[in-house]
Amino acid sequence: MNDSTVPSVKRLSPIVQGEKLRGDRRWWYRAFRWLSVRITWVLLHTQVTPNQVTVASLLVALVGLVLVAMSPWIALAGYLMLLFYHLMDRVDGEIARFRRMFSLHGIYLDNAGHYLTSAGVFLATTFRVAGEASRPQVIWLIGSAGALAAVLYRAEKQAPFHLFSQYVVAQPELLEGLDARRSQLTREAVRADRAEGSSPFRHPIGAIRDLVLTLTSFPAIVTMLFAATVAEIFAGDLAPAVWVLVALSLLQLGAYISLEAVNLSANLAAETGRLSEVWADLSEDVPVDDA
Repeated sequence: MNDSTVPSVKRLSPIVQGEKLRGDRRWWYRAFRWLSVRITWVLLHTQVTPNQVTVASLLVALVGLVLVAMSPWIALAGYLMLLFYHLMDRVDGEIARFRRMFSLHGIYLDNAGHYLTSAGVFLATTFRVAGEASRPQVIWLIGSAGALAAVLYRAEKQAPFHLFSQYVVAQPELLEGLDARRSQLTREAVRADRAEGSSPFRHPIGAIRDLVLTLTSFPAIVTMLFAATVAEIFAGDLAPAVWVLVALSLLQLGAYISLEAVNLSANLAAETGRLSEVWADLSEDVPVDDA
């Protein structure tokens, strides 16, 4: 690619991050995007493809997970590699949007990486901590529950899309009788609040929702485990790492249970209804062959 075709970082950002960044008040998300667009700008001066970035970042994540399972000092390097993976997970999409290089293989690898790292960071940390704990069975039980909850939580976030594509497209009558109201806990409400940039404290339920979503986000989990490992090293005591792992596992489990309740009460109806409207609009744009 000719260097002259790549705009400056300032002009590149709205091109590759516009819809993702607009109105999003999460400071850590904006920080990652601030870094990612600069890496994207550098890589756009090369021939690297989005899928190559995805595969490379997955390899970084795998190495990071292996390091997390080792000694505390080595685990710190592993957590940093996982944060770097999260950063590069933004970069592959930005390159794809700029070059218009989209593929199902890339999306599949991207999603696979999310599942791997979401569960892997719990399991790798559990492996290291349980090896030194006095009651390893309890640590394994709680840590494994956190890993399972992380996977189920990510799967349940996609439940409306799966149900719509597998069943509602063929049986639109399934939407009949559903109350597609907007709740402060639905995915639609999250998107709307972020797009509007409204204060998270405007609605108490929305504030709690935003706090839980922040604490259960991948970079927050990795950062807290990193900090707990630092405290473990300097205190010479495993307790900080154990308590943070237990707290994060229980929080992830609570987030999953809450999401199940939200899906059953409002989110399935709201999301499938929205998808049905999008599908209807797309269907109207498809030309009909009268021949």
